[in-house]
Amino acid sequence: MATLLKRKRANGTIAYTAQIRIKHLGKMIHHESKTFDKRKAAQQWAKLREVELQLSSRQSCTEVFSDTRLNQLLQRYISEVDPVKPLGKTKKHALGRLQKYPLSEKNVHDLSTSDIIDFCKFRSISEKAGPHTINADLSYIRSVIALCKPAWNIPVSTAFLDEAKPILKQLNLIGSSSKRSRRLESGEFDCILEALKKHDMSKRSFIPLATIFKFSIYSLMRVGEICRIKWPDLDKRSRTIIIRERKDPNNKKDNDQEVALLGPAWDIVENLPVIDERIFPYNSRSISQIFSNYMTRLSVTNLRYHDLRREGISRLIEMGYSVEEVATVSGHKNLRTIWDVYTQIKSESLHDKWIRLNDK
Repeated sequence: MATLLKRKRANGTIAYTAQIRIKHLGKMIHHESKTFDKRKAAQQWAKLREVELQLSSRQSCTEVFSDTRLNQLLQRYISEVDPVKPLGKTKKHALGRLQKYPLSEKNVHDLSTSDIIDFCKFRSISEKAGPHTINADLSYIRSVIALCKPAWNIPVSTAFLDEAKPILKQLNLIGSSSKRSRRLESGEFDCILEALKKHDMSKRSFIPLATIFKFSIYSLMRVGEICRIKWPDLDKRSRTIIIRERKDPNNKKDNDQEVALLGPAWDIVENLPVIDERIFPYNSRSISQIFSNYMTRLSVTNLRYHDLRREGISRLIEMGYSVEEVATVSGHKNLRTIWDVYTQIKSESLHDKWIRLNDK
């Protein structure tokens, strides 16, 4: 940063000029110089000024960011990161929701472990949030704080979050989500299908719920994907369809996948009328909500719409499809996920496979 120049004065004596120049992003932001008779004096002055300027710079930085609140950083993260690497709907919604809590009004430099613990207690007791949901909230906050120093030069650490984590685990305020194993039980498929058929025949209905219910199971698609697939992406020759921007934790953009429409899934699509560019031009949230209402009416407990994806995957495994083959339909990149999260084989299905194998 300092440069020492030796020059000869008009009277013939030697002088030493110490120059200090500071650049930022290619621009000169500070320049000063001082001339001395002795080289050592010039060097000492230059070293002293460098230390003073560094301390001044740190103090200035602290003053600039001394009033930075957490909600400002959460919004900045959305504004700057989302255009570069699109955030998932869940994360983006959570970051927006987190800005409304009193915790987000605090200065990030004043945030402490106790603040985080109190926030988690409030989420658990007052809002009945589960350990997995609260853990996700902390994960989102941490991803923002971790970006402060390297990306925005804001001197704040994630230490207060890291220190809170073991305590929150002991209090069971955070944790992993419990593995779901719900599948359709004996008789439930026919019961639900008949109820949805009656709904479809009523004058109030404009969503073919019974058809979508069956398609969800046989296609292995998420309800959001079902409501996005389009006729131009359907290949009648190969009986496949392209699902645009399919969900992927590591790639939320340009993740298009061509998948096979097996058995009844293809039959359903082949017999549908073309009324829109989308094959199922309906609101996915409406489908999930109406389905949930019908489960309550039918006294079908603990069955969520997403469980139909597990039902479909498990059925293919029981039919003898390999995990690799199932993954080409379900879209899973990690084959372990199919076994750990979605596959729930019914014990009685093993008898059918024994018969099939011994008939060959």
